[in-house]
Amino acid sequence: MKILAKRNSFNFDVNDVENVAEKYGLHTKYNHEAEGTRIVIASNERISLKLIQSKLEKPSGLVHVVLNAKIPGLPPRKYEENKKLVDSFKSKFDVSFVPEGDFNIVKLLEHPEYYLKNGTDLFNQLGKMDRKIGASISARLNNRKNDLEDVNQSLRLVDRLEREIVSS
Repeated sequence: MKILAKRNSFNFDVNDVENVAEKYGLHTKYNHEAEGTRIVIASNERISLKLIQSKLEKPSGLVHVVLNAKIPGLPPRKYEENKKLVDSFKSKFDVSFVPEGDFNIVKLLEHPEYYLKNGTDLFNQLGKMDRKIGASISARLNNRKNDLEDVNQSLRLVDRLEREIVSS
């Protein structure tokens, strides 16, 4: 007779993330479990953190976390710096930083080669026009690939970006 024990190892649970969110001033707006699926939504004015855990998903105990935030009105150079900062975290967790708002600016940022001659500094040009760039940041994590420190880092990153906006 063989006994095979299989242990699912997870780096955090829903309660751990709720505690971290609370430290960053996110208030629980929704916390409900129905038919084996738990959903938690915590937010403040600009940041939203959503969790989902389903007992039907395998491995049971897997928690998915999505952090979303809006970063309004960045000066062009700040946008460029912040995008580089966010991109530096891509090796730690799934994170994206995308432009939002003015359609013309978004198109310029996505495909500057279509609108500017070679060698033209897009951010310098936008700065001369006194344009601001809105952005959204999204981080996707789960308790299998990531640890609680990754959740902390994603929230610290957003907090840092928001503080820079206030000081701009």
